[in-house]
Amino acid sequence: MRVMRKRARFDGRTGNAIIEFALVSTVSIPLLVGTVTVGHLLVRAIQVTQVSRDAGHMYARYVDFSLPANQELIVRLARGLGMSRTGGYGKVILSKVMKVGPEECAGAGLSLAECTNYNFPVILQRIVIGNANLRPSALGEPNPSLLDAQGNVTNYL
Repeated sequence: MRVMRKRARFDGRTGNAIIEFALVSTVSIPLLVGTVTVGHLLVRAIQVTQVSRDAGHMYARYVDFSLPANQELIVRLARGLGMSRTGGYGKVILSKVMKVGPEECAGAGLSLAECTNYNFPVILQRIVIGNANLRPSALGEPNPSLLDAQGNVTNYL
């Protein structure tokens, strides 16, 4: 008995599949890598937003973040973002801001002419959790000589 074998047909199309794959992959592989990168950055942005929102809610409800144990709450919320209480890749700035009015100036025994911050917003408290050397706050930075150990500004008028 004779075994019949099929012969491969070569009609000049031997390299077409490789060339088509090379052409398609030059576009599709960077597109796939870019999609994965954007997705990863989106997850990080959502995490940062949630940490900021949670920290703001706790701060507005009078959680004392000058205590190290309470600062650890923020660090635990930021787990995975590379942040520690005094360093790392992240920074949370908590600030109490108030606009100085005539009542505050009068309460300090100053006339409106003597009250240099009259009608301006001032920072009453500033607490920084994380790497303090990162980008500063858009609100500005209070003079470090005016801050006490709890982050309160001693003379804001």
